[in-house]
Amino acid sequence: MTTKQANKNNNPTGKGGFKENPDNINAGGRPKNSLKSYVASKLAEMTDEDKDKWLEKNKIDGKTQWTMAEGSPKTDVELSGEITKKVISLEE
Repeated sequence: MTTKQANKNNNPTGKGGFKENPDNINAGGRPKNSLKSYVASKLAEMTDEDKDKWLEKNKIDGKTQWTMAEGSPKTDVELSGEITKKVISLEE
């Protein structure tokens, strides 16, 4: 943490957080022995050659490898249009 960061108080009033909803607090944090962290450390400890063999053995294609490395692309969708209504009178 830099001095500039240490001197900046993002929440000067101290309000917010879990005060209103203490039941939402995850006191233990993320589990240390999760499957995700196990696989991440397993892959991190592999040599590049071992990783290449693993990717080939598990048939991980290039597109999936890219997504694994970079994350999924943004999927924002904007919808616009106009609604028109036509009234038909049955009385004549």
